[in-house]
Amino acid sequence: MIHDMTSDDHFDDDAPLTPELASAIECLRVEEPVSDAWRRSLIEGVEAARRKQRVQKRLIGVAGLAAAAAVCAVVAHPSNRGVVSVRSPSAVHFELTAPQARRVSLVGDFDGWNPSALPMRRGANGAWMIDVRVPPGRHAFAFSVDGRLTIDPTAALSADDNFGVPSSVVVVNGAGEE
Repeated sequence: MIHDMTSDDHFDDDAPLTPELASAIECLRVEEPVSDAWRRSLIEGVEAARRKQRVQKRLIGVAGLAAAAAVCAVVAHPSNRGVVSVRSPSAVHFELTAPQARRVSLVGDFDGWNPSALPMRRGANGAWMIDVRVPPGRHAFAFSVDGRLTIDPTAALSADDNFGVPSSVVVVNGAGEE
C-alpha cells in the first residue's frame, strides 16, 4: 500500500510496521557474505587512497612554499638583465642559437604555451629569431626546439613551475617605467 503524505499527515514512530515493510527492513539488515580477500582488497584500496591524499596535500604545501620562495628570489634579484623597457607598443626580440634544430618556436604565458603560435625564423649561424609584442609585466617563456622545451641561456631570470617545466622570465616595463 502506498500512501502520499500531505502537510497534514505525520509519521507515527510507534505505529506497527506492515509485514511487507518489516520483511524489507530485515532483508536490508542481513550482511551479504564477502570473501576475506575481497574485504582485505577493499581496505587496502581505501588506505592507499588515504595515503595518496596525504602525500598530495604535503606536495601542494611544499609547492606553495617553493613558488613563494621563487617569486621572492626573482623579485629580490639585484640584476636588471632580463628586464626589457618598452617605450611604445613595439616588439621584444627573442633569439636562440640552435644550429642543429629543425624547428624552433617561442612559447610562453603570453601565447598560452602554444608551440605553433610563434614559430621562429632561422638566421645566420644557426640563430633563430622572432620579434613579439608582449604586454608589460612579468612573463615566463621558453623555446620549443624540435618539440622539447629549453630555457633561454642568456636570460638572467628563470623559474620552475614545480612540475619540471623549465622557463625563463622576461619583465617588460611599460612606457616610461624603469
